[in-house]
Amino acid sequence: MPDVYIVTLGCPKNTVASRRLERGLSLLDVGVVDDPEAATAIIVNTCGFIDAAKEESIDVLLELGKRRSNNSGPKIIAIGCLAERYGQELSKAIPEVDCFLSFDELRSLPKILQVEGDINLDLQTHRGAATAYLEISDGCNNKCSFCAIPGIRGPYRSRPAEHIVAEAGYLAENGCKELIVIGQDTGVYGYDLLPKTNLPALLGRLAAVRGIGWIRLMYLQPQYASAELISVMAAETKICAYLDLPFQHADPKIIKAMKRWGDERVYLKIIDDIRQKIPDIALRTSVIVGFPGETKTELARLAHFLRRAELDYVGVFEFSAEEGTPAANYAGQLSERTKRSRSEQIRSLADEISDRRLSRFIDRALDVLVESGSDNYFVGRNEFQAPEIDGEVIISGAGLKPGDMTSVKIEAHSDYDLVGRLDHG
Repeated sequence: MPDVYIVTLGCPKNTVASRRLERGLSLLDVGVVDDPEAATAIIVNTCGFIDAAKEESIDVLLELGKRRSNNSGPKIIAIGCLAERYGQELSKAIPEVDCFLSFDELRSLPKILQVEGDINLDLQTHRGAATAYLEISDGCNNKCSFCAIPGIRGPYRSRPAEHIVAEAGYLAENGCKELIVIGQDTGVYGYDLLPKTNLPALLGRLAAVRGIGWIRLMYLQPQYASAELISVMAAETKICAYLDLPFQHADPKIIKAMKRWGDERVYLKIIDDIRQKIPDIALRTSVIVGFPGETKTELARLAHFLRRAELDYVGVFEFSAEEGTPAANYAGQLSERTKRSRSEQIRSLADEISDRRLSRFIDRALDVLVESGSDNYFVGRNEFQAPEIDGEVIISGAGLKPGDMTSVKIEAHSDYDLVGRLDHG
């Protein structure tokens, strides 16, 4: 039987896809190894969202190709968004890669690997980690002028609630304590199912899964921050006081050009309504600077919004003119230098605001999920921090292990990290 090594690039959705692939292959008795030198095939799960991600994916494929001599060595198989979007062109440009598989062609993997049977990609593997991403949908119906995702992933498709809840149960049985709910647009969940359901109902079912301590909601478009959803979040203790709302900008001219919903006034009202029901909530957003036609006036409007909103975390991205998107052909494209300067300006402001927001945790005891460490030094996160993007909690204390949930008295903060010691009451 073949042994496969999987390289995962890009977003958490790719992480989930790779874990599902790993489980599906293991059910076919295909070994999934941690050493590429021991593999008979290397599968690269690529990202094709923005230019930087595309370049990284291509660089990885080229580097793997260099290691082959006269087509000997492991097969190289590219999957994921880059393969979906540019597979035909890249198969000619990088002949060292044996095949580029679109999403629909993943079912052919057993044949390519020369094993019998059909591959099941419904459940992800889990090796006892305390945190897992739970994908509830794929695709997107939004028409944001800067985004290539609808063209890559297709229209919005909700996973059946029964499949999601079953996967959550499987993850909990294998040691997961935190579920991070993801999808291109989580707030739309359930509209396309029969009978119809919605995100609040799904969260209620997930909260009933035994063993799960935290449920974290990501990628909620602001128009779907409904009163029903916020009420469920406020009432259910398992749902983290944390919400990711990608506003992208605040100036009405830029928002219209982006073909997005809302404006600064509406966004501030949403934020106020949320904080009325969940006063301690941590709010994350993402913004794009340097969009075509953005002047210093529009940038100032964005900065004004961020000062008033006082968001805990802001991801700042420079506009990338993605092939096939309307915004790539808009007039008023800005130079890379201007975009970089503006991103630095907004990042500096975001850092300043986050510093103030983090200070509210000083002298408080927070529940922390331990992720790593040994002896008297451990690292974890509280409910106000998503993994890899929001900082960590540095813990002084003994007797902990990964997966523990413990109370930590916060004493200081450094950049985005909190620093504390075990709280003994």
